[in-house]
Amino acid sequence: MNSDQLLADLNWILTCPSLCNDERVLELTDLVKPEPGLNLSPVKEFLESNAWHRVGYYFESFIDALLRGSEPIHNLRHSIQVFEGKRTLGELDFIFDRNKLPSGLITTHLEVALKYYLYYEPEHASGSHFMGPNATDNFEKKWEKLARKQLPFGREHFPEIEQSVAIVKGQIFYHPAQEKPPHFPEPMNPEHRKGVWIRESELDWFSRFDEKEITGAILPKPFWFGPPLEGISIPALVQEMRLHFAERHHPLLVSVIKKDRDSVTELERLFVVSDRWPDD
Repeated sequence: MNSDQLLADLNWILTCPSLCNDERVLELTDLVKPEPGLNLSPVKEFLESNAWHRVGYYFESFIDALLRGSEPIHNLRHSIQVFEGKRTLGELDFIFDRNKLPSGLITTHLEVALKYYLYYEPEHASGSHFMGPNATDNFEKKWEKLARKQLPFGREHFPEIEQSVAIVKGQIFYHPAQEKPPHFPEPMNPEHRKGVWIRESELDWFSRFDEKEITGAILPKPFWFGPPLEGISIPALVQEMRLHFAERHHPLLVSVIKKDRDSVTELERLFVVSDRWPDD
């Protein structure tokens, strides 16, 4: 994997606002102080594993690298499975000790989550307006699981844990023809990172990008964070998407970029979904 892409993905993680406002949800800077030259070995090792295509695990590997490279963090454990006899009850993402003045070290259980949701103005059968590209997932369902199951699970099985917290990053996508919601569900952060979603029949939306220097790319899993380093022409991108939806129905995450000599600027990030979404 190109190291420049890894750095772009790391920068996206560090700069992305938290998706949730809650006392149990921390910003990354509350836990770690990233230093130049961070060792990304955990990320590279993950990309060589059988799970390399899992976006959530890719995100977790960056958190692993950041925790390992931070002086306030000690005795780090990752992916801790909990058993009852031969039965697996669950897994904790991280347990570690961290410096927290004036009380010294505090044993912390950390859960991490990366989620993408599309705002759908008609209320879905699930009762949510914020659904994942796979509409069986939604924001309220994820928060309920995190707050009521995953965070309490650590203290139930590890009495040394003094604090259970989460890092939740992600992005909410809005259809250009729909009004923004008048309010957000608790505890969604109103200042979340925003994008656009459209349907396969609305690909003419891309005609607004008529400059030759503007290109785009379909983002392959697991590289759904930073903008791609290279793109193809917008007409070629649209044709690639038309071919995809002629044969398949799963959503595509797309980045529109403008590249100059020294940098890549992402102009838009969007999901393109089938005309049958969210009922497909």
